[in-house]
Amino acid sequence: MSKHKDKLILELLKQRVLDRDKELEQQEYHKATKEALVEMTSLSKTEVDALYRQVKTEVDEADKKKRKKLIIIGVAVAVVALIFVPKLISALHTPVVFVEEFDSNTNSWSFSNVEGTGQYPEEHQFVFNVQKEGDKIEYIDHTIALPEHYSIEIDAKKLSGNVDSYGLYIGTNANNFGYFFLKSNGDVRYGFSIGGKWQDNPDWATNTAVIVGENSVNKLKVVVKGNEFQYFINGTLISKGNMFGLKATQYSVAVAGKQIVAFDNLKITDLTKNSVLFENPFDAPLAPWTEKRSVEKHAEFKDGGYEMEVNIDDYCYWATAWIPKEFEKIADYELTLTARILRREKGDGTFGLMYLLDNETYHTFEVKNGNQARMCTVVSGTFEYTGLYSGEQPPSDKAVIKIVRKDGEIEYYYNGLLVDKLKRDSWITWDDMDKIGLRVCNFQTIKFEKLEIRELK
Repeated sequence: MSKHKDKLILELLKQRVLDRDKELEQQEYHKATKEALVEMTSLSKTEVDALYRQVKTEVDEADKKKRKKLIIIGVAVAVVALIFVPKLISALHTPVVFVEEFDSNTNSWSFSNVEGTGQYPEEHQFVFNVQKEGDKIEYIDHTIALPEHYSIEIDAKKLSGNVDSYGLYIGTNANNFGYFFLKSNGDVRYGFSIGGKWQDNPDWATNTAVIVGENSVNKLKVVVKGNEFQYFINGTLISKGNMFGLKATQYSVAVAGKQIVAFDNLKITDLTKNSVLFENPFDAPLAPWTEKRSVEKHAEFKDGGYEMEVNIDDYCYWATAWIPKEFEKIADYELTLTARILRREKGDGTFGLMYLLDNETYHTFEVKNGNQARMCTVVSGTFEYTGLYSGEQPPSDKAVIKIVRKDGEIEYYYNGLLVDKLKRDSWITWDDMDKIGLRVCNFQTIKFEKLEIRELK
């Protein structure tokens, strides 16, 4: 029993004893203990003990009531704290914000600029610099009046790149021509198309007349006499045959695949008169052998924005950056991307935002032609979800793309209108996405002006 409680009981006991025995003096019971009170009063020890037990019981009951009241008050205070303290902390918490103004590449946006076909005089040669993979053949046409008997010859030197074809065309248009090609590995080939149909088109065959390897000069020559042709490489006859009535009015040099080839010492001769019709040693630019360069895809930070240009049909180009680390554990936030169309041509052009796992698995939030939008999901290179384009909005060169992640759902807004809404668990790889992408497709230039990610409270 505590000293305080013991003292309280004794004080109350004194009062009871005094009430029972008026003869005790006031100054004597101030120092009394229970035993002293027995001696000082006429009451018996049994009676004093009974009064002590009664007083102790009353004090214990009062103490229990007091403790119970304090517990109730404490619980109430705790409940209030649980309700209001988190709200107070939340009110004091500043939402996490990430802002990209595209003034510089401080956030390490990845981009790979690729020039298209470059045709230009260089070091007394005419260089074809083709940076496209695939079967498409780049060429330059030269229209010329050709006699019945003529020859075309040119030097060709493979400088670098893939092992692919290059050589000469003669003909009238894209459906009527003959080609005479070689490769730097020693393969040779020729063929004739008349009215868009192949008349003679044998497979590639290796020929020892070709000087193989890079930086090796091979001299090509095509001799035409009426309806007959002969194809020479380095003075060796490679093939001869029928031209199927083709009367050529133009010739071309051509390069296929991603490689750089230099041409030199072009000469066209009238064999009947044994006179030169056209000659070009490429010592200086001469039409149509002048510089011509084209851009396939290009991106740069320019005038306070990030400009991305694409000049290829059915092709998309994107640049990526890591999602800021502070948002890795934030479930609810909104992302706003502001962009402007600087140039758009040749059919449908799309652009927008991407969330990526890698270049084969991603989500796209697209804008088409500045007035429609949709979102898609691609998994391992296959479209798993292709949303419908939203109804057309008034044409605009300004685009505001907003992605809202909240309460297990993803919402896509374009210029303030809801485009699509999906539950996050239906996006197979959504929570694995760790990169953001800026995306541009098909003959247009887009300027990305601002990207902001803001935590939702």
